Amino acid sequence: MKRLFTLLTLALMWACTGTEMEPAQPNDQPDTPSVPQVPEIPQVPEEPADTTKPAEPADTTKPVEPSEPEKPRKVRVGVFGDSISTYEGWLYSSNANAVWYPTKCTSPISGCQVLTNASQTYWHQLIFSKHDNAELDVNSSWQGTKVVSSNNSFLARHSEFSDPDVILIHGGTNDKNQSSPIGTLDYTLPTEYLNESQFAQAYIKTIKLLVKKYPGVNLILIVGDMLAGTQYATTIKAIASHYDLPCVDFTDVTLKKCQGSHPDVQGHKDMADRIWNQTQNHFRYKDSSRDNRFFSEEVKPEWLEGKGTQAEPYLVKKAEHLEQINSLMVAGSTTYIKLLNDIDMSSVQSWAPYNNVDPYNKAVDFNGNGYSIKNFSYSSNGWCGFFAVVNGKVYDLTFKNATINASGSCAGVLAAWIGANNGVSAKISNVRIEGGSITMTGKNEVGSICGKSGYDCSLTQCHSTASVTGTQSSATGGLIGKAEYSTTFDRCSYQGNIQGSRYCGGIVAILKNRDNGVSSHIKNCFTSGSISGGQQTGGIAGDVYQGISVSHCWSNASIIGQYSFGGIIGRAANGKSTAADQDYKNTVSACIAWNPSVQTNASSYLTDKYSGAAIVGFTGTKNSLQNCIRRADMTFKDCLQANVLIDQENSSSTKPLATKNTDTLPYNYPYHGKAAASSATLSSVATSLGYDSSIWDLSKDTPSLK
Repeated sequence: MKRLFTLLTLALMWACTGTEMEPAQPNDQPDTPSVPQVPEIPQVPEEPADTTKPAEPADTTKPVEPSEPEKPRKVRVGVFGDSISTYEGWLYSSNANAVWYPTKCTSPISGCQVLTNASQTYWHQLIFSKHDNAELDVNSSWQGTKVVSSNNSFLARHSEFSDPDVILIHGGTNDKNQSSPIGTLDYTLPTEYLNESQFAQAYIKTIKLLVKKYPGVNLILIVGDMLAGTQYATTIKAIASHYDLPCVDFTDVTLKKCQGSHPDVQGHKDMADRIWNQTQNHFRYKDSSRDNRFFSEEVKPEWLEGKGTQAEPYLVKKAEHLEQINSLMVAGSTTYIKLLNDIDMSSVQSWAPYNNVDPYNKAVDFNGNGYSIKNFSYSSNGWCGFFAVVNGKVYDLTFKNATINASGSCAGVLAAWIGANNGVSAKISNVRIEGGSITMTGKNEVGSICGKSGYDCSLTQCHSTASVTGTQSSATGGLIGKAEYSTTFDRCSYQGNIQGSRYCGGIVAILKNRDNGVSSHIKNCFTSGSISGGQQTGGIAGDVYQGISVSHCWSNASIIGQYSFGGIIGRAANGKSTAADQDYKNTVSACIAWNPSVQTNASSYLTDKYSGAAIVGFTGTKNSLQNCIRRADMTFKDCLQANVLIDQENSSSTKPLATKNTDTLPYNYPYHGKAAASSATLSSVATSLGYDSSIWDLSKDTPSLK
C-alpha cells in the first residue's frame, strides 16, 4: 500500500507540472527518491480591522489594588553633652572615661532612683518615646568635658556626628565647675578668630562649626539647672536669643539628682517633658534656608598686622589685640608676636590664658620689645597666668601692677607653667614683674614668674618686686614655685615679700633635676625683702635636689622658718632626711648670707627636727660646700637649741662637713660658712669671692646686677 501511495503521488505531481519523468534504468538501485518542489501557496490578506465599531469599555467592576504609600524617613537626632548625657554602650566613643551613667553612680543620694537603662535618659525618651518617627544619629557626649578648648572639649568633638537633622546641646556645667573664663560675646568675628579659651566665644564657635559641618541642622540649646545664677547661663541664653535658637532653661528648678550634678530617673523624665513641650516643633528635617544668620554679621578684624611668622610677626598695639592673638596661635608651629607700645589691660574683664590645651604645642616667640603690659588681672581655680603654658620664648617684657588670684592649680603672672612635664621647654629672658601681687589660696605652686617649670627651662635676667603669698601652697617662690625638670637661673633677682607655708625660696622654692646631662643651677642671683615659711625655707632656694649647684648668689632678706631653713638654702639632701656621709652632688659656693636675721618660728625648742643655718639649713655632709660667708652680726635662732652659729671649713666628698651634737640631735647638719669681718660690706665680700665685675656692679656697699 505504501508503495502504491507513493506512485500515485508522483503521478499526480507529474500531471500538474508537465515534467517528463525518465524511467528508472535497469538494475539501478536509487537512494531515497527525490521529491519535486511543491509550488508556493499564495497568502490570503487579513481582513482590515473595523474601526467603525466603538472600543469595548473597560471593566470597571473590579477594584484597583492601592499602592503602598512611601514612609517618610526618620528624623535623625544627635546628642552633644557632658556626663549628664552619657550612657554606657550608646556613645560615639568607646573610651571608658567618656561614660558616667550608670557605672559611675557609686554613692547615690538616699531616696533617689538610679538609672538602670538608657531608656530612662532624657535624650532616649525624646527620640524614641516622645517623637513617633525619630532615631539617634550619634551621641557625642563625654564626662567631665568643657565647651572651651580642652581635652575632648565640645569644640574638639563637633565633627563626630553622621547626618543629623537635630542636635541637642547640653554643656557648660564643667566650665562652671572649673571656672572657664566667660569672655565677651562677639558675633562679628569670623569662626577662625573666635577665642576658644573663652566660654562665650567657644560656644558661638561650636554652633558655627556645627552649622558649617551639617548645613541646615536644627540646634536646641539646653541650660542645666546647675548653672543657676551664673554668667554661663546668661551667656547661653543670650546666644540663643541672638541667633533665634530654641533654648530650654532649667535654672528655675532643681532637678532631682542621683549623685552630684547628675539627675536621677525622675530628673531625666522632667528634663524630657520640658524639652519636648517647649521644642517639639523643632524636631524636624534639616533646612539650610536660614543658615546665613550665623555668618551674615562676620567682619574680619582689620587691626591685625603681620602674619605671625618670624619675618612678619603679629604686631600688637592694644589689649584687644592680645585677646585676639589667642585664637591665632597654631598647634604644632611657632607664632611670632611683637609689641609696638605699652598696653593697659585694665579694661579686660575676662582673660583666657594662652596655650591651655594638652599637649601645649602652640609654641610662641613673644617679643615684648622693651614695652610693658600694665594692670593685667586674672583670677581662676584653674591654671592662672597670662599664659597657661609657655612653649618657646618670652623676652624683653615687663608686667606692671599685675594681680593674680589663684585658688586651684599653679599660678604666676607670666604663666602657670613655663615648659611642661611632657617635653615642652621654655626660655625666659629679661622678663620683669614690677609691683603687684600673686596670691594662691589653694595648695598648688605659686611664683611671680610662674608656678612651675618643666623640661629644660631657663630664666635669664628675670626680676620681680611683686609680693607672693601662698599660705597653703605646696611651694611658694619669688620667681618660680617648683622647678620640676632641669631649670637654670642666671642673673635673676627677687626683691619683695614672700609669705608661704612649707617650701619657700627667694628665687625658687623647690629645685629638681633630670638625668639628661642638663643640670639645674642658680648662679649670679640675689634676693632681698622678707621670706616667711615653714620647713625648707631659704633666701635663694627652699629645697634643692641631687646634682644642683648654687654659686655666686647673695641674700639680705629676713628669713623666718620652722625648721630646715637657711639664709641661702633650706635643705640640700635630695628631699631626704639622711645627711651623715651623704654626697648628693650638690655644690654651694661663693654664696653670701647677708641676712639680718635667720630665725625659727617654732614656739618651743625641738630635738627631732631638721636644723637651720646661716647658709644651708640641712645638708649632706659630703656635698661640696665652698667659701660661703655670713654676715657678722646676723641674728640667728634655730629650733634645735644647741645649734648656734659657728665657723665651718669647706667640705667635699673626701672631706665631710664637721658637725656637732649629732648624738643628741639626729638631724643637726647645718652649714654656717664663716663670718665676715665686722667692717666688711656685702660688695667687699663679693669682691673677695671673685664675683665677676662684668656681671656685678660692686661700686656701692650692696652689689647689683648690671
